[in-house]
Amino acid sequence: MSGCRSTSQQPLPAPLPREPLRIGIDVTPLQIRDGRHGIGSYLRGLLPALGRRHEPDEYRLFAYAGVPLALPTLPPNFSVVDLPAPRLGRATATFSHQLALPLLARRHRLSLLHIPHVPVTASIPGIPLWQPVPLVVTVHDLIPLRFPSIMLPRSRHRAFYHLMLRVTQRAARVLCDSEATRRDLLRECPALGPRTSVVPLAPDPCFYDGPTEAGDARAATLSAHRYVLHVGGPAPAKNLHRLVLAMEELWTNDGVDIALVCATSIACDPARLGTGGGGARRDIRVLPDVTTTFLRWLYQHATCLAVPSLYEGFGLPVLEAMASGCPVVASRVASLPEVGGDAALYVEPLEVMSIRNGLAGLLSDPGRQARMREAGRIQARHFSYDCTAAATVEVYEGVRWSG
Repeated sequence: MSGCRSTSQQPLPAPLPREPLRIGIDVTPLQIRDGRHGIGSYLRGLLPALGRRHEPDEYRLFAYAGVPLALPTLPPNFSVVDLPAPRLGRATATFSHQLALPLLARRHRLSLLHIPHVPVTASIPGIPLWQPVPLVVTVHDLIPLRFPSIMLPRSRHRAFYHLMLRVTQRAARVLCDSEATRRDLLRECPALGPRTSVVPLAPDPCFYDGPTEAGDARAATLSAHRYVLHVGGPAPAKNLHRLVLAMEELWTNDGVDIALVCATSIACDPARLGTGGGGARRDIRVLPDVTTTFLRWLYQHATCLAVPSLYEGFGLPVLEAMASGCPVVASRVASLPEVGGDAALYVEPLEVMSIRNGLAGLLSDPGRQARMREAGRIQARHFSYDCTAAATVEVYEGVRWSG
C-alpha cells in the first residue's frame, strides 16, 4: 500500500473553483471514554488533516451538549453543533442519533453527513435509519461477525448490528480502512460494491518524534529489561492466549530472558491464558490506562511489538510501532500484510510454534532488528492523515456529483 504517492510525471493543472460543501461529521465517539479508542484516533487524525486542506467547505461537528469534548485545533470553517442528549439511560443514543441528528442534518442543509463507525449496540451512537441527507459511513472492521458469541452475545445485539449493516447499505458512500475490510464487507453487502472506497488510516504524527519521556512511573520497572510489547489486551481478535503460550515456550524451553508487556484498556490476567506456570506469572506485566505519551515510550523501548491477531480491520499499532522504530511481528491475515508490507515479520496466528519461532528468530538477531527498524520507519511514511483526508474529500465530492 503506497499511501497517496503520485505516479504522474507532469505537474497537475490547478483545480477549478467549486461550490463549497457543507459537511456534517458525528464526533460523539470522542466523548465516549474520552475518545481513547480506535474511532477516537481516527477522528483526531482526520479532522485536523481536513482543516489543513484550506478548502472552502464548511464542517459541522455534531457533539453531545454538556459533555466534555477534546478537539484538536481547527480552522474557522469548522463549528460544533450541540446534539441533544437527554438522560434516558441506554435510550440516549437512540434519541440523539435516530431523531435529533437527522433533524439537525436537515435543518443545517448539509451536503452530506459522515458517520465514523458502525456500532454494535443501541446504547452507542448509531447510524440514522432516517436519512434526510446523503450519508457517508466508515466501516473499520467486521469483527462482530467473526466473533459473534463474544461481540454479539444476545439476540438484541445481533439484531441491532445487522440492522446497522442494512442501514449502511443505504449510504451514498462507504469508506473502508483496508482492502481486506472492503472484501469482508462486500461478502455481506455485495450491492455496496461501486459505492465503497478504501481509505487507509495513519499513525499519529507524534509517533515519528524522537526519544520521549514516559510520563508514567511504571516505566521505571521496564527501562532496565527487554520486553515484547502487545497492545489490545484480551479482546477476542487480539489472540493474546496464543501469544502467552508462545512466550511460555521461550521462557521454559529456550531460557529466553525477556518480559511480555500488555498495554490494555481491558482488565485481565494474561497468565491465566497460558498454562498457569509460575514463570509465566513472573514475566507478564499488564499496563492499563496507557496514555499516548507512555505508549510512544513503550514502542521506543520494546524489543518488538507482537501482533498475533486473528483479525484486524487495519491494525494501527503496527504503524505506530514502525513509526517509533519498533520491529513488528504480525499475523499473516486480514489487513496486516497490507499495513506492514515487507517491513514486518509474519507468523501464522493459529500456530503457537509459528509465533514462538518468529519471536525467537528476531530476538536472537540484533542485526535483523536494526534492519526492521529502518524498514518500518520507511513503511510507516507511506501512510499519513493528509492522504486519508484527500481520499475522504474525494469521496465527499463523489457524493455531490451522484447526488
